[in-house]
Amino acid sequence: MDNSSELRKNKHLNEKERYAIELYLKEKYSVIEISKRLGRHIRTIEREIARGTNENINKLIRRFIPKGTDIAKVSKAKIKNIERWINEYPRRMFGFKSAKEMAT
Repeated sequence: MDNSSELRKNKHLNEKERYAIELYLKEKYSVIEISKRLGRHIRTIEREIARGTNENINKLIRRFIPKGTDIAKVSKAKIKNIERWINEYPRRMFGFKSAKEMAT
């Protein structure tokens, strides 16, 4: 019996699960609570949350540096300005506070 196809079938989150994670996060459920409710490993939930965060940060960076741009040709000053802007950008997940405000 080939179990590899069974394992692969359930390896990735489906859209319904991704939507559920988003809703649970808005309701302030912990990663452990979300993983129990969805019957998924904690690491799977953590990776999904991180994936969304990384994609959102990339989207913010692309406001200033288009995709495919050679980053070596971007000045350090411009990168610092982008970094500052991102850190001061209000985020819904932080109650519309910035990452900088949350860190202080």
